[in-house]
Amino acid sequence: MKPIITNESVTDDLKSYVAEIKLFPDGKEPGIYYYKKTLSKKERQTPSTISSAIEAYQGSSRGNNIPSVDFMEDWKNSTRAPEITLLVQNPKGNEIGFWEQYHTTKHREDFPDDKINSKKNCYNRNNALLGSKIYGVVSQKQMMEYISELKLQDEITRQRKEKTNLFEKMSLSRKRLKEIENAGNFIQSRAVVKKITSVKRYEGEQNKLSDLKNDFNDLQIYLPENPHELEKVGDGNQSYFAFKLVPQHEEMWGHGIPYEWHKHIGVSGEERMGNWFNQHPENAGDYIEGEDILKSIRNTIITNKDVILNKEGLPNMNQPFIDQCFKGQRYIESERASFKRTVLSEYKKKKNDRLQGNVWNFGDGVINPNGSNFYPDDHDAYHKILKDVLKQFPKYSGNVKKVGEQKIHEDSTNSILKNMVVTGGHFPEYLLVVVWTKTIDSYELHTEGAGLIRNQYLKKLLGLAIKNLQIVIFNPEKNTKVPTFFTVEDLNG
Repeated sequence: MKPIITNESVTDDLKSYVAEIKLFPDGKEPGIYYYKKTLSKKERQTPSTISSAIEAYQGSSRGNNIPSVDFMEDWKNSTRAPEITLLVQNPKGNEIGFWEQYHTTKHREDFPDDKINSKKNCYNRNNALLGSKIYGVVSQKQMMEYISELKLQDEITRQRKEKTNLFEKMSLSRKRLKEIENAGNFIQSRAVVKKITSVKRYEGEQNKLSDLKNDFNDLQIYLPENPHELEKVGDGNQSYFAFKLVPQHEEMWGHGIPYEWHKHIGVSGEERMGNWFNQHPENAGDYIEGEDILKSIRNTIITNKDVILNKEGLPNMNQPFIDQCFKGQRYIESERASFKRTVLSEYKKKKNDRLQGNVWNFGDGVINPNGSNFYPDDHDAYHKILKDVLKQFPKYSGNVKKVGEQKIHEDSTNSILKNMVVTGGHFPEYLLVVVWTKTIDSYELHTEGAGLIRNQYLKKLLGLAIKNLQIVIFNPEKNTKVPTFFTVEDLNG
């Protein structure tokens, strides 16, 4: 029985495709077979030869164009013509395997929204993950994350549109939220985690409310498999940091996402979900920013470097995992291309081999209790690091000058001059110059290569006048596994 092509249109320049064949065997439920095919030069000469080539294909689970026994038996016993649907037309050569794997896996594996699809009504005997990486095939784990992320986004969108509450509204107490934060279970999708303007604005708004049940109730709460374990919290971090400054409220609200909906989604996927929640709908109050997208792209590459990076260590910026970072975002194609070029240029300059970390802000206004942007956590982190430094240099207590990375030389010199004015021209006996940096990259610039040498020369220069001088670079990274500060040693020679 000749199959029917269901597509309303097939491109006249069709060279390759991913498709499904649906059979309707007598006495059995319909079954589907997924496959990819590249047309020969002869097959793609005209629209007619293209159609004939599509209709002639009958599956290849036993080899090239050799259909499986059960597939052919059901074809023979079909009550109506088999239906061929082209799912992807002219995919990139390095993606055709990815899309075959995507459609096959989505059908064969169990997902929370599955109603019909299963292994029982799919003729494919595996998830098409045995193909070569040159065609874009990824691991089963990576594909399950990709599909789960898309399905979760679609389900949340459906619930919002239909105003259903499959994901139950729930609250988290102040104590519980603190435990979640201390455990590192806040998903930090933003490049700047505590945006001061947002936190202060939200603090003012929360102070006016009697409770937060119907306001600031958009925490995305990823429920654990074991109900006795801690939840993870996705969107709503800025609101939470404001909540910490408003003690009158005892709980925050959000929607609990059942474990089966997110169990396959890893850290970089959770970050992408965070940015997706912060997309630019008209009712959003705290939009995503370009740096958030860049962070997501960088972390996506690092997490999936085995399939995104080529032999030269450069990323394929059109890989579907990267394109997923733009899901739901209102960026036009030229803007997306600009983001991709930015990250690609970073790889060309220097291979980035670790995740972007969250950083402390040690600015005066942030760590000063009387400052306009005071935040207790950053204040405590700064003084904890300083305490550790002074354990190493106890005689420098009371002789500390904090300087910003852009004004190390100027502020250090001014500190010395002020001391000389007060003491009638005497140089300080001790001076500990504490340098704070804003990013991990800038910290590394001051502790490696030319940046380090420059700081060593500064120490040598100031050391001509001050016998007891130390320069220490504070590490802003929120990572307990890395050193919290770096001591500039004397220049050799």
